[in-house]
Amino acid sequence: MIQHSTFSKKLSSRRPNLNFKEMGIEIGATLQFTQSDATVTVASERKVILNGEETSLTNATRTLLNNGTYNVAPAPYWTHNGRNLRELYNETYEMP
Repeated sequence: MIQHSTFSKKLSSRRPNLNFKEMGIEIGATLQFTQSDATVTVASERKVILNGEETSLTNATRTLLNNGTYNVAPAPYWTHNGRNLRELYNETYEMP
């Protein structure tokens, strides 16, 4: 049985949303998809441009993976200047 305090702690320790500015990625930067030669352009702190349309990185990843409506954690699928976004995210938000 899960203790109430343990459950509450897990809820409050939710990982922060990916934020390009906080991660040191500038608007206009190019992100490279790791599964093909596709790229996106950073449009704002939380949005990218794929095929001329502004969208979330999650939606861009879902589109490029052709997986319909299933949400994926996008960071492992993208790099910026040769560095994986998961690494940059973990450094920014101090995740092990």
